[in-house]
Amino acid sequence: MSNPVPEGETSGPWRSSFDCPGPVLLPCHNRWGQDVYLQTGDFDLDPMAVPADSTGGSPVLLADGLFVGLLAPTVGSRFRRREGKLTVTSTSPVFVREGEPFESWSEYTELVLAGSARAGRTAPFHDAVEYCTWVEQKAAAVQNGTTPQAQLTDAFIMDFLDRIDAMDLPRGKVTIDDGWFTSDGPGGLGDWDVDTDRIADLATVARRIRERGHVPGLWFAPGRAAVASRFRTGRPEEFFPIVSARAETIGRATRERYAWPGADLLDHLRRTFARYSDQGFAKYKLDLHYGPKHIMIGQLQLAYAAIKALDPTYEVEHHTPDIFASRWADVVRTNDVLINNEQQWRGVAAAHWFISRWSCPDTLLNLDHIGGNDPTVGAADFSEHLDRMRSFDGYPVVSLLPDRFGAEVSSQVRTALVGYDTTRGRTWTAPEPISWHEFLGDRERTWR
Repeated sequence: MSNPVPEGETSGPWRSSFDCPGPVLLPCHNRWGQDVYLQTGDFDLDPMAVPADSTGGSPVLLADGLFVGLLAPTVGSRFRRREGKLTVTSTSPVFVREGEPFESWSEYTELVLAGSARAGRTAPFHDAVEYCTWVEQKAAAVQNGTTPQAQLTDAFIMDFLDRIDAMDLPRGKVTIDDGWFTSDGPGGLGDWDVDTDRIADLATVARRIRERGHVPGLWFAPGRAAVASRFRTGRPEEFFPIVSARAETIGRATRERYAWPGADLLDHLRRTFARYSDQGFAKYKLDLHYGPKHIMIGQLQLAYAAIKALDPTYEVEHHTPDIFASRWADVVRTNDVLINNEQQWRGVAAAHWFISRWSCPDTLLNLDHIGGNDPTVGAADFSEHLDRMRSFDGYPVVSLLPDRFGAEVSSQVRTALVGYDTTRGRTWTAPEPISWHEFLGDRERTWR
């Protein structure tokens, strides 16, 4: 290293350079459907402004003998490497350590969380088995040649509940995913009006879920709004266009805008979540835009405040495993793995879990989903993913119901869920540090 590394915290503005020719782990560096956290080439990024295209972890950097972590969720810092020379600049305090980087990551986490006001688990259902309608919606869309959202009807939801009962799966949470509201116009995304042509009464849906012994959950995208929504047209100056390069997001660029985190958004979210709290929903699955991390954290903070003000026992779940975002959630999900022959899904699944576990050890983890997010998954890969997930710390989520694969796979899932359900309620602990060389030596095994 060309410069000595200061012990502990440094105050910004700060700049230092290091000889760093080997691999670098960047938990914040992520790409949808890929495992790109470990970088062997050059890079240049702001760890708090990088788009969270998939599962973007904490604003830290790990290398052989070096750990660097931001101590405040502010933009303007850079992690940059050129020709084996690593330069770190920061506008705010930084935590820097020599030695084993995973040991330093544990120290960093303790320091950051010492200033967190997390209330801890406020209801026992937060770590319960979950059933989410999303991948079944996608499977029905493939079969019917329409969209996943169009599949979400009263009949679809009742069939979903009936199939869970027929397999005698444990009681837990049932989350109604994207599609329960109207389309892109007024009343749609951002306004959150129920599409009564497909779902006659959402309060009745919540009641039926509770009658089956489950906690009702509902999908939201706080901060996102259709261009023609009442929310956006009433204050267009408070919205900004899509900035992520993710292909899925580009397809929505002409139809959606995102709200800046501020008083207007907070007031809107308070009114919105109150409507669905009154209808009986106690779990909220939040799916933000996949844009710059600091904007997403601001939106999450407001959504969390709005939901917890209604009832502190409600569950808030999101997909941003960042130490500065995790305090605004009870549950963080290990997001979006596509399990098919064209994807290196085993490494991606393990990497998403590893990055999430290390980046937010103070939250529960939602293992999203058994069999992944691709409805074309085959029975063998579905079962393999289930088996791999048994070694992951988190609660299982079933979204593609296993009865489609036959009685044997259904029995495997039931055994796994019952086994989990009988042991849940334990206290989760932070991961044990591992050596850098062990991590590099067998990364897929070490991820686990």
